[in-house]
Amino acid sequence: MRFSQLIQTLPIGFSLRGKDRREDNFTHITNDSRTARKSSIFVCIKGAISDGHRYAQSAYENGCRVFVTTHPIEIAADAMVMITPDTRIALSLLSIRLYRDPSRELHVVGITGTKGKTTSALMTAHILNACGIPAGYIGSNGVEYGGNHFETVNTTPESCDIHRYLRDMITAGMR
Repeated sequence: MRFSQLIQTLPIGFSLRGKDRREDNFTHITNDSRTARKSSIFVCIKGAISDGHRYAQSAYENGCRVFVTTHPIEIAADAMVMITPDTRIALSLLSIRLYRDPSRELHVVGITGTKGKTTSALMTAHILNACGIPAGYIGSNGVEYGGNHFETVNTTPESCDIHRYLRDMITAGMR
């Protein structure tokens, strides 16, 4: 999807600096510089321990040329930087658009509580699959759908990963 389509009517304030890449196409968005590539948008998120802005150069070296930041960064002249007050919100909104809002096409069940969430979620997915309703799972045991299993780093994946997994589930026939 073209970057101009992703930012069109985006409900957050931002400014663009650097080389105009609004007409470039993107297939991937990430906040992990190790997974950045030519078709990626890299979003710099400041966490409790690490600041994603420090990894922009690494993402650039992996081929990324569009960066979402909270402040100006030093990056090569052929890159574009989108500066916005809250990159975590920007990551979520851009992910929804890039992956074409997959949660609108699925029946999504969220499970909350203190104990038994993983067991309940896995049992729910198993029961649905056993009844002929293709279902996937995202949680502390990773991501599962259509006979595939993917390990996750965090109990709750980042918004860009959730939207990508949901889009992949749709492609695999999950409902």
